Amino acid sequence: MIGKHIRPLDRSTGKKYAGPKKRSAVRKLIAYIERETANGRVVSNDFASKDPSLIADQVEGLMKAAGRPDDSTRGRHFLLSWPKADRPMYAGKEGELVQMFKQWWGVEKVFAGTHEDKEHGHVHVFAFELDRRGKPLRYPDIGRGLAEMARSMEVKFGGVPTGVSKGESVSVSKPELEMSSRTGKVPGKLLLRAMVDLAVMSSRSLDELPAACKAYGVEVRFSEHADGGRGVSFAMGDTHARGRDCGWSLKNLEAYYERKIGRAAIAGAGRGPDETRGPAGRRSHEIDRDPARVGPETALETAGGPEVQAGLLGLLQLLQLILRMLGRHDWKDRQFWKMYMAPGMPI
Repeated sequence: MIGKHIRPLDRSTGKKYAGPKKRSAVRKLIAYIERETANGRVVSNDFASKDPSLIADQVEGLMKAAGRPDDSTRGRHFLLSWPKADRPMYAGKEGELVQMFKQWWGVEKVFAGTHEDKEHGHVHVFAFELDRRGKPLRYPDIGRGLAEMARSMEVKFGGVPTGVSKGESVSVSKPELEMSSRTGKVPGKLLLRAMVDLAVMSSRSLDELPAACKAYGVEVRFSEHADGGRGVSFAMGDTHARGRDCGWSLKNLEAYYERKIGRAAIAGAGRGPDETRGPAGRRSHEIDRDPARVGPETALETAGGPEVQAGLLGLLQLLQLILRMLGRHDWKDRQFWKMYMAPGMPI
């Protein structure tokens, strides 16, 4: 189970805001939730009508009655989503999920519906912004709160708490790319994926991965799913993603480290005792395992294998090309990225 707060993007400023602030935006959101092409159904409606225009009119009337400014947030768009394997667990219980959502956040009015156009099950929720007293709802630490709410739902319906990611995926939208070209800032989603790649390349096993991720400012989380499977997710600041969205599912990581350990064993079998010694008489693998040396400066030398090093170098070159296309001019950012470029690569 994943709970997400879907925030609209202001194309003029590149910033995301809490929710729709105009009647037309509310109408469009309601129409999206109940659209016929999604083959879904309405599971909860606290408004006087099902018609998007009439719901938008009712929202406007309630906002004016409460004396709220014209540019105030009318409501928020939330998503409750679960994998295909968990569909039987939540079948026919979507209304209960929405009621739990309302109780968790103290929401007075919602319009919620399921969409059946994807393999995974999910419910879209429009939550009206005002409580029964006409005061704006508060969402303290909304990301953590949604994650805890999702765990509570899993426990109630027989699932295993997963601790899944609470934020956005690593896909970069067209508006975000357009804004990047104007501001010269690299999207956090793209940066997260790059840092995860570097952390994986600079570690030798799953046991070392958390320390390597920490060196790059990334948090790694291992989880269990209701169907008995296991997963991994990554987070850096406000950006969160599943492992497979970063190109590294738990299965891929295990296979990668098995190959890496196998290559190291084959290489070590052909060396003499003296050849495996490094500085201060320590073995080369002991140097690589030193947490103090795990970081950007050792990413290439510990990548393990020419083909992996070549792939990492290609990734860095791609990042450099993106930076050039975005026309970055901030010298601080250039110095930051210089640390992650391979020796000899022009900045």
